[in-house]
Amino acid sequence: MRHTLNMKALSLFFVVLLCSPRCFGDVGMDVYQTFSLDEHTFGVAGEIRVLKDSRLLRSDIQLFKDSPMDIGTAFTGIKKFEKNPPRSAQLLFLNQAKKVIQKITMEKAYASIKQVSLGSRKNFILVTEDDSAGWGSYNGPITRILEVNRQKMQWLKAMDSVKHKKETIVLMKSVKANWKIVQAQSGNDVLVIESLFNPELKESFFTNYIRYHRINDQWIKSVRMKPIAWESNGTDDVFDPKDFPE
Repeated sequence: MRHTLNMKALSLFFVVLLCSPRCFGDVGMDVYQTFSLDEHTFGVAGEIRVLKDSRLLRSDIQLFKDSPMDIGTAFTGIKKFEKNPPRSAQLLFLNQAKKVIQKITMEKAYASIKQVSLGSRKNFILVTEDDSAGWGSYNGPITRILEVNRQKMQWLKAMDSVKHKKETIVLMKSVKANWKIVQAQSGNDVLVIESLFNPELKESFFTNYIRYHRINDQWIKSVRMKPIAWESNGTDDVFDPKDFPE
């Protein structure tokens, strides 16, 4: 009887272990956010999970968001991270059977995800790292666009109309950069304004007005450069269509 009870207890232990969200990622990681995928909206059913270092509490993340420092500096004063800083966040793609199809290791210690429609037959996922503005004109949250199909997840790329090669679409919000999704004839375009420093130019600064535009199933990057400086006003920035290439 005791042997039977022990076997039942052992079986229950393994069931709990198999159902634990931590076992889907590396040891020492746990689930920070879960996003469900459905066949109609994304073309595939399953889920995306964002994993973070299990030592990294939500209160620690909020501390970083409220801090004007980068992630390494912000966590320096927390004793548990003095010798070992937080591990990089991970994205897991699981199918309907909860089998891990793919894992992507991020650059920062945590990331957040949300759905976005770009006017195509399926939706995409915005993946944002580093929610703090930080110190410096070029520090801020960085967003990439995740595309998911039945086999894998991948970063959305666009063909640069000048360089004639594909590049991952990387979007930043900072003092010198901002982006916005706008309605266009073929769906939704992504507009980007970025002001860069170049000591060789007479005006020192130049500003790129970038449009990411979808033609059929391919994204195209077009750039118009102006020899001016530009700074973001945050949510009040004006994205005048006349400033951007068609």
